Amino acid sequence: MCGLAGFLVPIGRETALSISESMTARLSHRGPDSSGNHLEALGQDFHLSLVHTLLRIIGKPGEGAQPFRVPEGILVFNGAIYNFQELKNHLSQQGRDFKTSTDTEVLAHGLALEGIPFLQRVRGMFAFAFWNNRRQILQLGRDPFGVKPLYLARLERGICFASEYKAILPHLDNATMDTPAINDYLKWRYTPGSHTLVSEIVKVAPGTVLEFDFRTNRLESLPYFRLNKPDQAPSPSEVFDLIKQAVARRGVADVGVAALLSGGIDSSIICDLLQSSVGNLETYTLSFSDESMNEAEHARAISHSIGVRNQIIPNTDYSWEQLERLAYHLDDPLGDPIIIALDKIFSFIKGQYRVIVTGEGADEIFSGYVHHRIMAVLEKAPRSMGVLGGSLMNRVPHEVLRQLFPYAARLHSNDYSEALRRVTSYTTKRTLASFLEIFSVFDESTLLHGAQTSLTNWGNYENTLEGLRAWDRQNWLCDSQLFKIDKIAMASSIEAREPFVDQDLIGAVSRLPSSAHFNFRQDKPILRAAVKGRLRIPPLRLSKRKSSFFQPLSDPGLSRLLTTCRAFIDEQRDFLAHFIAPVPLEHARSQDLVTVLDQKRLFVLVMLGLWEKKVFRLRGTGTPFGR
Repeated sequence: MCGLAGFLVPIGRETALSISESMTARLSHRGPDSSGNHLEALGQDFHLSLVHTLLRIIGKPGEGAQPFRVPEGILVFNGAIYNFQELKNHLSQQGRDFKTSTDTEVLAHGLALEGIPFLQRVRGMFAFAFWNNRRQILQLGRDPFGVKPLYLARLERGICFASEYKAILPHLDNATMDTPAINDYLKWRYTPGSHTLVSEIVKVAPGTVLEFDFRTNRLESLPYFRLNKPDQAPSPSEVFDLIKQAVARRGVADVGVAALLSGGIDSSIICDLLQSSVGNLETYTLSFSDESMNEAEHARAISHSIGVRNQIIPNTDYSWEQLERLAYHLDDPLGDPIIIALDKIFSFIKGQYRVIVTGEGADEIFSGYVHHRIMAVLEKAPRSMGVLGGSLMNRVPHEVLRQLFPYAARLHSNDYSEALRRVTSYTTKRTLASFLEIFSVFDESTLLHGAQTSLTNWGNYENTLEGLRAWDRQNWLCDSQLFKIDKIAMASSIEAREPFVDQDLIGAVSRLPSSAHFNFRQDKPILRAAVKGRLRIPPLRLSKRKSSFFQPLSDPGLSRLLTTCRAFIDEQRDFLAHFIAPVPLEHARSQDLVTVLDQKRLFVLVMLGLWEKKVFRLRGTGTPFGR
């Protein structure tokens, strides 16, 4: 919906105005309709700045301008409150008077009247900064699952914040790289947890409000969210009703709403239900030249069965400039080539629609990943089965293995010894690490420094599978999947909405036992049972198995880009050599990138190098907070 930024620091007015204008410019793509800034002197030497750029989604034309003022304070807000009409009625009964039809005003009055507890009533995605002028504190908050980003830099005296940290970095003179976070990125392809690749900048945690008192220079973290689980596990029909409600809520807008349709079960369900909710739905599908990945015709058939329009977008015309632009918009790097395809989709849609509904979250909530299924098997298998399985599987024809373990086969299509190691490792932790890590922690010769995030950081769960699923919800979903959708969609001034990332739905599904998530016949059995017989999509179409959605660098159209990537590794060799050992670094730039894993490693290094060039070099280029 928007971009927000600001600070509360002891600087002069002219310096404060200069930094505010710079922040506004850095976030203009997130809110091209208008911008606003509240600048206020506090105490003897502090200045408060609240910056906002607007992409109008909810509200009549001319409404929604921010910062938004209520008697108790001032709000800047990014996101969407889906149940804002219900909340508006609730607040009206408490005597609050409303002057607009926006969700912004509802959030402002709710925070003013009820404070942080009001957020427990909210159903939506959001990041906000609220200056409470009666308590003289600044509150920074983020939605329960981290759909919307919010970054914070703690200064010697004061704080600054922004939807994207490229708005902060130019004003930090002495910013440094966070080496453990960089090694986390090299392991996982993204940066999990609260850290970023810049030591001085952190993420505001999902489901948390930070309160800053400038008089005492105290910053307090106040978690407000706890997942509400029903007393009883839901039936399939109850799960379906929650999905239907979540989709209908994501259709709430005063502008046109469209959807992505990949052809898989997740997006197909969403498009079917969204068509019933908003009507006359437009859908978009990306086609790939690799027929093993191309689901365009399947998506077209789905669109016909549910009565929606469908545009197929060819995934062609790659350029190095596209990668450089993506690196800038992402802030922290993301080492997943699929960002190229996603950027292609949103760039195509730009100017046609402002809201796009997507299927992110279904795999994390309904256990759709291959490592979930493998872990379910390993949890039940005796330890000795790993040794026996490895011996037997070495004698299985490669074509059979390709059918049994398609993802492992794609990772190492010409070297099944590594694929077998991944499937038949002796311990569950090692199996998971070898599946999920790009530069494996078990290969001590690869990374030159230690990482700070481990698969053992799970807390107390009833079994390893539950811990893994929690890891994916709390880290992979938030810091990779939702992160990339927000940054790439907003680069094209589009708001993405994800119905499966719904706290009522997630709370209900979390009541189901781990055993309900898996069987050997199909993936996502809970989701499939919930929608069975309740959609217009033919059952045969819905029974299609999950396909891996990734962008192979071996695509013929990417050959020129691949050559540029290798040359860029040479250009950034001195920087990358601080983190990666010589042998894997040399291999990444070689011509012999046979496997998908090799290609992923190359892309991870390229995006890290581009982060250093396009993002980190912004440090200290603007007016510093110290003046």
